[in-house]
Amino acid sequence: MTFIIHQLHRIQHRKMYFILSVTMTILAIVASLYLGTHQSNSSVTALTEIGETSSVSWQLETFAHQPQSPAVSEAKDRGIAASVLGSLTMFLLMQSVLYLFGLAEDRELHYLERIATTPASFFHYLFSHYLVAFLFIMVPALSTLTLLRILPGINIGLSLVQYAVLLTLIITFGISFSMLIHTLVKGEDTANMIGSSLVILTTLLSGSFGAVQSSHPFLQQLGGFLPQKSFVDLAIGIEEGATLLMMRDEVMGITLLTIVFFAFAAFQLKKTYTFRRD
Repeated sequence: MTFIIHQLHRIQHRKMYFILSVTMTILAIVASLYLGTHQSNSSVTALTEIGETSSVSWQLETFAHQPQSPAVSEAKDRGIAASVLGSLTMFLLMQSVLYLFGLAEDRELHYLERIATTPASFFHYLFSHYLVAFLFIMVPALSTLTLLRILPGINIGLSLVQYAVLLTLIITFGISFSMLIHTLVKGEDTANMIGSSLVILTTLLSGSFGAVQSSHPFLQQLGGFLPQKSFVDLAIGIEEGATLLMMRDEVMGITLLTIVFFAFAAFQLKKTYTFRRD
């Protein structure tokens, strides 16, 4: 509990971190909902206008023989919830890097050496970072979705429980990834720069914001192996009615990476700063 209170006290002194992360979350959700609804309405209007001037058989024949790019096909299959979660992915992962500044400070200012000389629990120390970061990322996102859901005329695509499960999956992955970055890279600014750069690059390659069109087959194959791609595929599947069991490959892939990243970071920290007991 002492570690958790200490982390909350730190964030209180960095209010701009919280304000920035909440603002990014709200803008990402609202923008993705607006764009998804606008594109859907535009598609319906276009089809209606075509139907007024052409026969149904002519439309079916035209669409059957018209070649579509991968970007069009994927955008067509992506629903409201998948668009929201795809847009949120990069911002949630960047917030994970941001909110672990406490771990970077403890290393940079040699607080970990002091903690190591006390009978402190190593698990409780890491758990405090994990829990505080998780709450400060999850609560604004889920609260925004809850508020939008109760407003009339707004469809968020999935239930709040489904959103909570999916958000938990990607946020825990993000925290484990960020913990690994802050463990391997010393210095808060350097770790934030490297972590944020990796998040942006991999998220864009994975196609979280939409299909990636690249003439290089290696980039396309690389994007298919990234956890962000698995997360978007999971969101699409859940929105289409699939269960977590049916999407177990995506769930297990993300979960496995989460465990591996966290285990490696914990092992490295414990190896460097030997705690007396767990």
